[in-house]
Amino acid sequence: MTYTMALGKFNHDIGISGGKFKLVTGADEVRQRVKVAVWHYLSEYFLDTPQGVPYYTQIMGRKNGASEVSVILRNKILRVPGVVRVVSFTVEFDTILRVFEVSGEIEVTGDVGTDVTDINLQVGATDG
Repeated sequence: MTYTMALGKFNHDIGISGGKFKLVTGADEVRQRVKVAVWHYLSEYFLDTPQGVPYYTQIMGRKNGASEVSVILRNKILRVPGVVRVVSFTVEFDTILRVFEVSGEIEVTGDVGTDVTDINLQVGATDG
């Protein structure tokens, strides 16, 4: 049996409660996997270089609009195990803060069948 450790909402450290690791399952686990997949830069992890989003090569410093970035991120999200489909999806840029926000809903498989869950992520100059 595998376990997925919970990440903190704001600091993204491994969650610990009462001296034990906090675990996530079901829709929460899939939502966390999506979050990690979107924040993972391409080739960031030297043992698995094909994984990650091509921020440096296809997103940052390019004149891509929200639609091009949306396609890249949507495809990445659809490859996450447990994601059935993207129900709604938007990407918004904040050029002053140099961040973009990804929000929407995804249908996921969980312990009790399928469920629709929200995704709200912020990626930018301070991440990665």
